[in-house]
Amino acid sequence: MNIKKILEMMIAQKGSDLHLKAGLQPVIRVDGKLKHLDFQRPSPKDMEAIADQILTPAQKDKFRRTKEVDFAFGVAGLARFRANFYIQRGSIAMVFR
Repeated sequence: MNIKKILEMMIAQKGSDLHLKAGLQPVIRVDGKLKHLDFQRPSPKDMEAIADQILTPAQKDKFRRTKEVDFAFGVAGLARFRANFYIQRGSIAMVFR
């Protein structure tokens, strides 16, 4: 799963937040309303791969220990984001702002 492509879709549609959960379509918030993106539903393995791509070793360690991590990161040529990764119902869930 290509997280950069999903973040690009969020920005193109003027979304302020992106919510990702395994098995559900990605959801963005536009003008305070939630909207489903026309994009594949991430699997639990997709969510783990996204976490592996984005988190630093220290963030991965904190996430393993506490089941939650808040951080900021940038995507070259796109934007800077704040993110929260957490465990929900046994799998990783993510929010990007």
